[in-house]
Amino acid sequence: MSASPGPGCSVTVPVWSAALQTALLTATCLLLAPPVPGHALTPEAAVRSLSGPGPISPEFLSGDTIPSAEEVARLLGAQDSRDQGLQAIILRASSLPTDRATLWIQLLATAERTGVEAGGLAARAVARADERDAPGGVALLLQGVEGGLPEEDRAALLALASHLLTDPEPVRAAELRRRLIREWPDALEIPEAQVQLARHLLGQGGEAAREEAVEILEALLLRRPSHPLAPEARRLRQGALRPGS
Repeated sequence: MSASPGPGCSVTVPVWSAALQTALLTATCLLLAPPVPGHALTPEAAVRSLSGPGPISPEFLSGDTIPSAEEVARLLGAQDSRDQGLQAIILRASSLPTDRATLWIQLLATAERTGVEAGGLAARAVARADERDAPGGVALLLQGVEGGLPEEDRAALLALASHLLTDPEPVRAAELRRRLIREWPDALEIPEAQVQLARHLLGQGGEAAREEAVEILEALLLRRPSHPLAPEARRLRQGALRPGS
């Protein structure tokens, strides 16, 4: 979903609960928007964007300490430290260039709504992608998808895998989104997967790809006409049906 909560801030994040959307957009804009004089990002501001007025883990506010990828995965992988792991994602993202920070913001969206086992696995996968090994990260995620995790966690991991491959391997990313739509049609990730897959198909050109994209978009609009991504689906559909497109 594209959103612009403040000047100079336009980012794309998945559509989740209203509370999580607010946290993600606020945190992401703090991290990725152009700096505003007198409003520099601090670790406390970054963490508070996610955690609100509650207590912040003091070890994350001491000096210039930035949690490592391994530490993020360890924290997310245990129930008693999961909240610290979510804070650690924001702090780690705040230390990275925009193209790398977006990987960790994507992890935040996934970890927020999955169990600790899936969250820890997702963190290890994003760490690999951050090291220019997206296929290795996707291999980890697919192990989780094929394992004994809850159905909703498996869908979330498959959606994350498709995101990790969007730039380096767009055709394979499209295949993963087709699988997600086919096997988990009721998952929260489906509308975004449908829009992303339709965009890919329309970018490919050709009548068959255009027809498939229109079919996907119409399925989204028929089943979820009031979804936040419905306006974008309508825009893409109208463009695909325009004469000469």
